[in-house]
Amino acid sequence: MTAAPGWLWLAAIGTAGIVLLLALPFRLGVFFAYSEKAARLSLCVGVAPALSFRVQVPVEPLGKRSQAARRGRASGPSANRWPVRVFLRLFGAARSVERLEWRTVLGAGDAALTSYLIGTAWAFKAALLAGLRRRFAFRHPPRYAVIPDFERIRVALELSCIIRLSIGDVILALLKR
Repeated sequence: MTAAPGWLWLAAIGTAGIVLLLALPFRLGVFFAYSEKAARLSLCVGVAPALSFRVQVPVEPLGKRSQAARRGRASGPSANRWPVRVFLRLFGAARSVERLEWRTVLGAGDAALTSYLIGTAWAFKAALLAGLRRRFAFRHPPRYAVIPDFERIRVALELSCIIRLSIGDVILALLKR
């Protein structure tokens, strides 16, 4: 029996490595926080917490947009929206959600109006999460809350979502037009 040539072994190991890499799951996370004073958006990609990187995307709070942005011509750091576009394309390729946490604080300054807002927010979240459950498999139950602030006018939001993808899913999502 003759031994296979060295290049054949190298090709077999390389092919097995590529197949393993394409099937290797990794995590894609979005972390968003909004309040009257500031807004933060960061996207995180990695195989494990030690092997990940984070991209901070500048976000302007509502009412604080520049004149150029109001006229439809964004400039400066907020004009660079490519991380958001890439994330949305990857999110469309995802099949499972590892973690979803969504917390909202609402206040209208009037107790009756605040209670109406809270009920509407709960209904909106429940309907949206029901739709997400049809589209994605959740590894852990989503955690979400709507917290009333009866004392003052207030809007605050915190959203944390981590999805699982394989490199093959990413390649297909980025190649789609």
